[in-house]
Order: sequence, then structure tokens, then C-alpha cells
Amino acid sequence: MKYALTIPERYRIMQHLPQEGDRLTMHDVKDMLEALRPTPKETEQHGIVETANQVRWSPEGIDKTAEIDFTTPQVALVVNKLRQLESDKKLTVMDLDLYDKFVEDKT
Repeated sequence: MKYALTIPERYRIMQHLPQEGDRLTMHDVKDMLEALRPTPKETEQHGIVETANQVRWSPEGIDKTAEIDFTTPQVALVVNKLRQLESDKKLTVMDLDLYDKFVEDKT
């Protein structure tokens, strides 16, 4: 399944991915991280700078999207995390667009 994701959305998904799990889940996470990380071309075009505590990019790049292709289990990882945040009342404003794309579009 393909999703058009902005740079902030891609980084937000990376933050929500599990840090540990079973072998299959961690293979999915590894593949997702590779797909979500900006390419060297995107990094240069959008002035992306990663430090230990934050990521910055040029204002012009904030709305640029990239088509990211996910498998069904990978989408489930994102959907389940967003639903958990919603149910725990820990969903943030930064999560709303992702929630709309991944959860609302599936219901």
C-alpha cells in the first residue's frame, strides 16, 4: 500500500516504531526505517540536518511528499500504534494527519 508522506510524517512514524519485538516484526521495522529515511538527494534538496536530539529541514520541504510503499503488516504496525495512542489519550497534534491517513482511511 502506497502512502504520500511528508518529511515530518516520515520522521513521526519512525519515532513510533517499536524498538524491540519478535524477529518478523523487527524485519518489518528495519525495512520501514530504510524506506522512511530521506534519500541523500532529499537530504540535500530539503536541507535536512539530523542531530542527536532533533531533525531540521528547510521550510520549502515541509509539504513535499514521497510515495512510501508498505506491506500490510507494516501498515498494521502504524495503525495499531496510532490506535493505542488514541485509546490512551496520548495522541498529539503532530499525529493527527497520520491518524487520518492510516486509521480514518481504513474505517
